Amino acid sequence: MKNKNTYIYAGILAVFVAVALGAPANPGTYGAWSLIPPVVMFAFILLTQKVLEGFVWGGLLAVFMKYKWGFLLTYNEKLLKQVTTEGNLWLILVLLTIGSIVAILDKSGLSRQFGLWAGSKAKSGKTALLINYLMGFFLSFDLYLSSSTVGACMTPVNDKYKTPREKTAYVTLSTAITLTHLYPIGTGAIFIAGLLVTNGYAAEGEGIRVFTGLVPLLFFPLAFLLVTLLNVIGVLPNIGPMKRAYASRDDAELKAASLIEEQEPERAAAEHASDRSQGDPAGKPSPHLIYFFIPIVIFIASTIYFKSNTQLGAFITILATGLIYVARGIFTAETYIATVLDGMKNMLELAVIMAAAFVLADSITDIGFTNYVVGIVSVFVIPKWLPLIIFLVFSATEFLVTLNWSLYIMAIPVLLQLSTSVGANTPLTLAALLSAGIWGASTCITSDIGLLTAYSTKTTVYRHFKTKLPYSLMAFVLSAIAYLIGGLFF
Repeated sequence: MKNKNTYIYAGILAVFVAVALGAPANPGTYGAWSLIPPVVMFAFILLTQKVLEGFVWGGLLAVFMKYKWGFLLTYNEKLLKQVTTEGNLWLILVLLTIGSIVAILDKSGLSRQFGLWAGSKAKSGKTALLINYLMGFFLSFDLYLSSSTVGACMTPVNDKYKTPREKTAYVTLSTAITLTHLYPIGTGAIFIAGLLVTNGYAAEGEGIRVFTGLVPLLFFPLAFLLVTLLNVIGVLPNIGPMKRAYASRDDAELKAASLIEEQEPERAAAEHASDRSQGDPAGKPSPHLIYFFIPIVIFIASTIYFKSNTQLGAFITILATGLIYVARGIFTAETYIATVLDGMKNMLELAVIMAAAFVLADSITDIGFTNYVVGIVSVFVIPKWLPLIIFLVFSATEFLVTLNWSLYIMAIPVLLQLSTSVGANTPLTLAALLSAGIWGASTCITSDIGLLTAYSTKTTVYRHFKTKLPYSLMAFVLSAIAYLIGGLFF
């Protein structure tokens, strides 16, 4: 292992030297050089499974490419700027407040109680996963709300049936990321509709109507939903890393737990009988299950009321839930505040990873990564092939480092002009770009929604990325075929 790490870090050093000696100084664009930072970042993570460090190396390399020996100061300036930018700070606050809500439900014993209740309704692991899948359809007007709430609720339920948490994360993410772009009231749909108006593709007030016309052409999210459903009901088997995750359920720890239960049936029966009376660590009875749903209802209602502002919805949920839980004796004021803070502490690592991802995305944009890719695409334009080319090229770049909605901001005006000038199918070309962005957000290891889903389902970012990848690739292939056929015949 030491030799392997030595070679890896020597390789990174060699890349820095190559950039120092070969990268052009102060150009308008760095051309093919702009591909190096995301590729190095992705390769490092695959070889070491160190996600945060990979993000940092990728960002440092991109900054070094442009600013050379002042790169450390510049990286620090970018970090401060990115974490204080309104949109990014909003997302970090979303993560921290959601962490508090999850901690409140856990410490109160209500998450466990919900798991027992839902487990009694789901008579098998397959049924529990189907409930997991369908819950996303009711909450996916906001992807952060969906991934955090569904993940936190269904993880203990699926745990009961020894379903790997990687599977819970995959099913939770598939509905969260897709439906927010398919529902007309979804935050993704609203954002894109606004861009269509801003860029003159839709008239003022017609953004949602025009976007709705693109929904049937969003082949990747539709295919991803289908692939996930087939996997949940058993038509599509578990393969690759997901299959190995299922195999590892029977490890020594699970066997030991089973042995204890066999040897001590009285104890097991007593624990099962006391499920409803075992609450917090102090031994207080768990409150009625209705108190589990109160914060979720407050979260949903306040988020909707404040126009899909998840952070404000979460903040109000913490305040309102605190008043109710303290009044009902579920918490004392001191323990409630301590639990809120503990939940935020649990999210700090994820917030740091997110901050590094912000700097990485900003830095590769700074060296002209997206502009270079758009330029390459425009050189090889064949009208009927344009939707497929757009989907393939931007799926590749988004897989390395997803820019999330920033991709749409940068690329939509260029593609509108390009598709019109060459006579390509403009709706299909736009849909191909949006599908590529959704593919990146659902699959890329730097995706914020992927990070949050991994946290809410209590698995690791790397394991979540690795186990969902084969199913994302299936949906990707189906989508590519659809864009090929659509471009040739429509």
